[in-house]
Amino acid sequence: MNNRLSSIAIGVLASISLLGCSSGQNIPEDTGKINQDEITRKHTEDWRRDEPAVLFVPTNDLLVLDEPSRIPDKFMNQKIETTFNEKMTMQSLVYLFKKKGLYLIIPDEELRNKPIVLIEYKGLFGDFLIAMENAYGFSFNFKSGNIVIAESLTPFILKIPQDEEIAKQIIKDLRSLGAKDPAFSVHSSSVFYKATKQQHKVITSHLERLSLNTSLISMQVAIITVKIDRNKASGVDWSKFNVGAGFPYVTEPDSGDSDDSDSDSDSDSDSDSDVPLGNSMSDLMAIGKMTGSDLSIAVGKGDFGISAVVDFLSTYGKTDASQSLIMKSLSGKEVSMSIGDQIPYIDELGSKSDTETDTEESSVTVKFLDLGTKITLLPWYDTESQLVTIDFKMEISSLVAWVKLFAGDSLGLISQPQTREQKFSDVVKLMAGESVIIGGISFEDYGNEMNAPSFAEDAGIAHSIESYSKNSTFILIRPTVTVFGRR
Repeated sequence: MNNRLSSIAIGVLASISLLGCSSGQNIPEDTGKINQDEITRKHTEDWRRDEPAVLFVPTNDLLVLDEPSRIPDKFMNQKIETTFNEKMTMQSLVYLFKKKGLYLIIPDEELRNKPIVLIEYKGLFGDFLIAMENAYGFSFNFKSGNIVIAESLTPFILKIPQDEEIAKQIIKDLRSLGAKDPAFSVHSSSVFYKATKQQHKVITSHLERLSLNTSLISMQVAIITVKIDRNKASGVDWSKFNVGAGFPYVTEPDSGDSDDSDSDSDSDSDSDSDVPLGNSMSDLMAIGKMTGSDLSIAVGKGDFGISAVVDFLSTYGKTDASQSLIMKSLSGKEVSMSIGDQIPYIDELGSKSDTETDTEESSVTVKFLDLGTKITLLPWYDTESQLVTIDFKMEISSLVAWVKLFAGDSLGLISQPQTREQKFSDVVKLMAGESVIIGGISFEDYGNEMNAPSFAEDAGIAHSIESYSKNSTFILIRPTVTVFGRR
């Protein structure tokens, strides 16, 4: 009988082993592939229908709000021919102006006493005055009554964008360009300064370009998260493998009736012997059950049985999630946005005992954990090339698990959050209206839990549960520009 039991056991084990052999191969590599083009195409098409790349809005605003009057053309276009000796100073110009019907005032004594370096000249009176202004760094300003005042510095008022940060930067620029006593008013969107006409010309050219570049930039942003999961089970689950012998219900003693009148020698024996196991494999009894995830097999012969479970289920899935938003800012001005949740958790636990009253007081400190995504964008626009440069920063904070910590016998266990912090920054340059994927964060997890009899770990019959997940987060961005200015 022992030989028959061994044969049965070996045969069933061999069959189950063949059913449960794991291939030993990992989850295919193409499981984790993400087609970014396919995912982003729909966003890009929708955005292009919503906003044009560059929109020009004409305005009637003047850059120069106030400046001294220039000498009328009827004086500037007169022809002159003059010669000065080396001893003549700026004071000598008074007589030249008088001949042309103008009255010159030079309030600054230092300027009055400067020698004239343009000894001889023949041409237009206006060109002569411009040459003197450039050479000496002062301005001829026209006043009513045909009066001309020669001033070292002239006051000007210019229009600027109505933003304090940009205004402060303009003040720094004006100082570097030679302007004196610059100041600004956000309410009137203007800047005041003193400069020579030559300096003023450079300043107005600079502010005209800045005014066009300081356009309204709309940044269409999509935060796209793709999650891929796959689990694959294969092989005999050895933790559910059972071998049993000596079941009480398969052994039945003879009835042993003492009143049996049959005295024939072929009558049943009165002994309590066991029912035999059988003589061949045909005496085996087998039960099988198959579900969507596994195959269960039970084989028995007499009082001996074997049962096992073979896993073959493979689960997989893909989840796409996207958040679309529009962030607007002036060129050169940072803008940020946060998307997330606050989760409360116990930060501190305390207790205080009072021996007199035999009481105990407990205190709890609750804090909030900020989870989610924070995006910071700093855009720059160049009018001539229509290029947009974006300084991009993103921070992602996510909850991984709750960790239980022992806080003492009186307080017990408390749960603390375990978080994952992810940060990245990037700088991109692209044409207005074009789309680009900025950076991205991906992380993969792979696990393989196996079980097998300790004496057969290398036999290739291990039960295997492979798990794979991939999370990818990337940013799709498309800048558009609205330019305000004069045609």
